[in-house]
Amino acid sequence: MAVALPSILRVSGHLLFVEASLAATRDETLRVGIGDLVADFRARLAGKLSRHEVPDPEATAAVLRRLVERTRTGRSG
Repeated sequence: MAVALPSILRVSGHLLFVEASLAATRDETLRVGIGDLVADFRARLAGKLSRHEVPDPEATAAVLRRLVERTRTGRSG
């Protein structure tokens, strides 16, 4: 069962993600840390996709990660 987050938490989470992304452009340690989190997310997702016999789970996980990133940052294209 999914738990709906109050709107203030959704907005705060979005702002945190955006601010952390911006700060990572100026801070090498933060940039590496965020990169490690993203790589871990993609690897875990690829593992789950593989267990469900999704063709090319690594590529699919990469596309889904980019979709999530673009959705969170509000970028298109």
